[in-house]
Amino acid sequence: RLLPDKPSSIKDSGLQPPVVESLSSGCAFSGTNLGTMDPTVVISTLDEEEQKPAKPAEMLVFDDSAHLNKVLMNLNKLRKNKQFCDVVLHVGSGQDVHEIYAHRAVVASVSPYLFELLAQKTKGTLQNQCKINGNFDISAFERLVDYAYTSRLEVPKSKMKAMYLAAAKLKVHPVTKYCGKYLVEHLTPENCTGVRAILVESMDQELVAEVDAYIRDNIAEVVKSKELQSLPHIQVELVQHSSLEMDATNNKHLCHMVLDWMRSSFDEEGVLMETLTEKVHMLYLNLDRTLHDCNDIETGDAKDTEMIQDYKRLSRRLSQPKGSKTKGRPGITVTTPAKPRQFLYTRSDSSGSSSSDEEDRDWKIIATTSTGAHSTMGLAVVSGTMIVLSVVQRLNGPASTGDSSPEVCNTTLGYTTLPPMMSSRCGMGTAEFQGKLLVCGGYDRGECLRTVEAYNLATNRWSSLAPMQTPRGRVDATVLNGLVYVIGGSDGSKELASAEVFNGSAWNTVPPMAVARSNAG
Repeated sequence: RLLPDKPSSIKDSGLQPPVVESLSSGCAFSGTNLGTMDPTVVISTLDEEEQKPAKPAEMLVFDDSAHLNKVLMNLNKLRKNKQFCDVVLHVGSGQDVHEIYAHRAVVASVSPYLFELLAQKTKGTLQNQCKINGNFDISAFERLVDYAYTSRLEVPKSKMKAMYLAAAKLKVHPVTKYCGKYLVEHLTPENCTGVRAILVESMDQELVAEVDAYIRDNIAEVVKSKELQSLPHIQVELVQHSSLEMDATNNKHLCHMVLDWMRSSFDEEGVLMETLTEKVHMLYLNLDRTLHDCNDIETGDAKDTEMIQDYKRLSRRLSQPKGSKTKGRPGITVTTPAKPRQFLYTRSDSSGSSSSDEEDRDWKIIATTSTGAHSTMGLAVVSGTMIVLSVVQRLNGPASTGDSSPEVCNTTLGYTTLPPMMSSRCGMGTAEFQGKLLVCGGYDRGECLRTVEAYNLATNRWSSLAPMQTPRGRVDATVLNGLVYVIGGSDGSKELASAEVFNGSAWNTVPPMAVARSNAG
């Protein structure tokens, strides 16, 4: 119906008549010139009095289920032919940089990490080039790009850990979940520490808990695995006043107190991970109910024995590394509360920790096991890094009275003095060999020694033997099948895994241990 005082038809207005297609009771208009129509012209298909409720439109639906797959398949072909690709991902560093052509929309829809990266406008670089930072496995990265286009992932079993790491960094959660499930289902004492190490920053706490439970149940076998050699090794000695204290110590609680000491060192003293692994740290339980480094013992104190003085000299010799402080997750400030003194000696295995779950991901004792009468080894997370922790308890004897000769301390027990050795030493390895007392290596308060001496009871004299190939202090020696073996020890800066054998005339190397250690017994 046309309003009055207007052209009587659309033709009169100079416009092309619209094409009208009737769908049930409604009308649809299509035409390119309707925009020039006089706005006062109103077109109506029905009189107002004749208007009725509209019936549902009859729709034809064409569902091409194969179309989606065809689109992705065609996009993948275009990617492989480098056609219509709008981004080139540069993966790797230095000379080993790989270019991966892709379409922004495809990879960004699969990876939230790439979505955020591609959404940023980087100045000074070509718009279609994107540098991917991080230590990515190239093969794993390429397989994830293939997955984005094909929804199919093919991973060699040997590459499963690398795939998990790459998927976790790119936040491809379905792949991360799949790989994580596979790794947990195929844990062994040999590979579980490597799996746990890559889960340090995982947000899937159920997955982490499963791996931790496996390690705890199999810790005796886990500490023998070769994978432990790739982890940082922190070694601690706790000096105690009596054998009674040593026997009453709860080793699990001792490890938790050592963890508290390391956390305090990181937060208050700015200690680096390299500092913790460069030497054996000698600690004591102070009156404030926390562990302290024996360097804090004042000269002349009753606890300042020759053993403590040797440790102080060794500490001064080691240069402090420089660098930025190794932190855990940002934004977390840890306050380490003092535990009751009884905590170290209680039989309960409760850790008594009040830290939150967020902190526990960065600071946590995973599992411990006894490796000797007063020796404990375990796995822990220190400032977000998986480490091996070794703790040995030592008895701190009374201080020396000076340069007095080593007279008999109690003649009623049958003790008597012997001629002095040719070299002053402590922390040496001793063994009976061919009727003689053999003394190997040790410290002379200045450096570790390679020299070897033998005491002949018949002549009451010491004589020199062939020196070892490696200086060794805190070393152990034993005789097996007529041969002398020296195992592990310390060279003054690190613990040793190497071992040597002596046949009476020369020293030869033998295969090293799986784990470096000293005072092993």
